[in-house]
Amino acid sequence: MPGQNDYILGYLNDVDLRLLRIFCTIVECGGITAAEAALNMANSTLSTHLTTLEEHLQLKLCQRGRAGFALTAEGRQVYEAALRMFQSLEDFRRSIPAAHADSRGEIKFLVPDALFCSVIDELTPVFRRFLDSCPGAFIDIDLASPARIDQLVIDGKVDIGINSSSRRTHNLRFYDVKEELIGLYCGVGHPLFKVPDRALTIAKIREHDVVRAHGYYYPRRVLQALRTPAAASCIPLDGRVLLLATGRYLGILAQDFARPYERKGLLRELMPAQFRYTSRTSIITRDKIQKPALARFLEILDEELRAQRGARSAARRPV
Repeated sequence: MPGQNDYILGYLNDVDLRLLRIFCTIVECGGITAAEAALNMANSTLSTHLTTLEEHLQLKLCQRGRAGFALTAEGRQVYEAALRMFQSLEDFRRSIPAAHADSRGEIKFLVPDALFCSVIDELTPVFRRFLDSCPGAFIDIDLASPARIDQLVIDGKVDIGINSSSRRTHNLRFYDVKEELIGLYCGVGHPLFKVPDRALTIAKIREHDVVRAHGYYYPRRVLQALRTPAAASCIPLDGRVLLLATGRYLGILAQDFARPYERKGLLRELMPAQFRYTSRTSIITRDKIQKPALARFLEILDEELRAQRGARSAARRPV
């Protein structure tokens, strides 16, 4: 059965906390008289506060009088316990801004160059809902090669990667955002640019230099068909277009990205039956989620992607 003191301390209120702070200051000053200036209170007022605290705790906290000020054994215990309590309260106070900062959150993204552009329609509603849900969230988007993105996400250096890859790693979580067609292209002025489709062959393709993007995934059949070492490496999509436009290289590009240049007559897709393939653009993150803001972003992402898939399925159904 709880003792009387347990019952009393169960109702510790703001007044009690104030009395305990006064008591601690008196102890640290070495007595009531010495604490007058520190607390800006009269000796009689401090004495009254101390007596009130002792009555509430039903403990004799100190000896005071002509002999001087001295803590009792119980007073020493109360003083040390009060210090621990006030330190805990201070720790709690300091944790609140940190909790607010974490709830607002910072999410670090890595994306390989212009890949974001290909999924802007799918991800814009996700980011909009997230920022409405977590006002003040800090979004950090940076660039890296596809292979480096996977590793940095695994290592916990970034929260989310946006990548185009068919590989699946066991300790990563994948959210497939979009599928897009990839093809082999050459630029105006290249020897193959005006060769009729029926005259193109794998052998002719292999005679020419290829620019690739280091770290990107290419299907085995495409690599076997090319069977030539890369003559140049370029991760940025617009950089690859630049190199293709010189007429010196072949290169692999997403159709959506290449289409405007095709319309201008600057690029041409070669042998789509042999080289065209489908690539999935995915959001990747670690399997274990600890940040509240990141968890919220992924929750919204999953909801939006489900809704988008449902809308596409409905659009394909016959009326």
